[in-house]
Amino acid sequence: MPAGEIQAVPGEVRILDNGVPWIRTQRELLEEWTAVDEISATFLAGGRHWSDLDGVELYVAGMWASARWTLGIDPDAPVTSKPRAVTGAAIRKELSWAEMCVASRLDGWECTTGTLNWLLWITGGREDMLWPDRFAAQATARRRTIT
Repeated sequence: MPAGEIQAVPGEVRILDNGVPWIRTQRELLEEWTAVDEISATFLAGGRHWSDLDGVELYVAGMWASARWTLGIDPDAPVTSKPRAVTGAAIRKELSWAEMCVASRLDGWECTTGTLNWLLWITGGREDMLWPDRFAAQATARRRTIT
């Protein structure tokens, strides 16, 4: 997806409703989105389906789903799977549900851990995106090629 097509919500550093910070710029979002999207696409090569993914791949799939929602590509929130506008209140709800799912090891917790990672990153709960070792070098290399 070309840089001009991403509709980051809001795409600039600011405070959303409910005091939720959004600390990522359009450039940062594009860099991470490109890495997440390209790495996720490799999982489905050769006819694989999401149900075939291992835990580390599911983690990245959770990042992908969260990125699609927060960038305005997909209207469905990643954890609650319901159409929601990306607001501070909605991000808080997704974070809360994600934390509960991960802590309880509910079905899909690996994917939800990736969701949690993306949401914490955009809101400043994490300074850097956490990538599984298996994909860290690939993500870093991809980010460097678009900066």
